[in-house]
Amino acid sequence: MSQPELVYTFNQRTVQDFANQLKARQLDLQPSFQRRSVWRPRDREKFLSTVLENWPVPAVFLYED
Repeated sequence: MSQPELVYTFNQRTVQDFANQLKARQLDLQPSFQRRSVWRPRDREKFLSTVLENWPVPAVFLYED
């Protein structure tokens, strides 16, 4: 049996875009297929610092149901 084709698009989003989607309940940060978070508070602080200082971050992959 053949596997379905993976369809993807590239978009640029701001942190505000993600915050707005989260507030509107359009973003599920804990879907059933995702492993639980392993980020400690210090890791989260470092990531936010990276974003705020305009350093590049890796791609984020989102699943649309």
